[in-house]
Amino acid sequence: MGRANSMIRFIVVLAGMLAVSALSSYAQERTLDDLVRDSQVIVIGNVKNVQSKWDNQKRNIWTYVTISSQSYLKGDITQGELVVRILGGAANDTSQYVSGSPRFDVGEHVLTFLGKDVQDFYYVNGWEDGKYTYRDGAWIGKNSEFPGQLVTQIKSIVKLQSKQ
Repeated sequence: MGRANSMIRFIVVLAGMLAVSALSSYAQERTLDDLVRDSQVIVIGNVKNVQSKWDNQKRNIWTYVTISSQSYLKGDITQGELVVRILGGAANDTSQYVSGSPRFDVGEHVLTFLGKDVQDFYYVNGWEDGKYTYRDGAWIGKNSEFPGQLVTQIKSIVKLQSKQ
């Protein structure tokens, strides 16, 4: 009986994971115009700290990414640092992987498109589409690479959208 219950739990968890994976794979890729329009803040900076921990109910692991800002391309912000909260991570001996969730490493130079949730946490708008890392003279995203011109394009889009 115990083995049958374990097998049923395994199948239910596996089915849930497959459903989430299927849904995330159907998520439409966000264009640069979409990301700019739908973001409250666009920041360029360096990842200073990455820390994961359980929520108070011990249901989800959240990763908190501290970004030391170099400049803001959008948003009325003067903070030198901001913290972005991302679903998933590793806490204690448990890992939770969320398909499509962006990953950050300490020391990365990043450009991120951010929104704010109802709990006043910043989140990455567009999931992994909303994070670019600067490497070898280019901004590299999930499915795109911009050799140097990404910041100029974003500034132009912000200016154009602010006139509308």
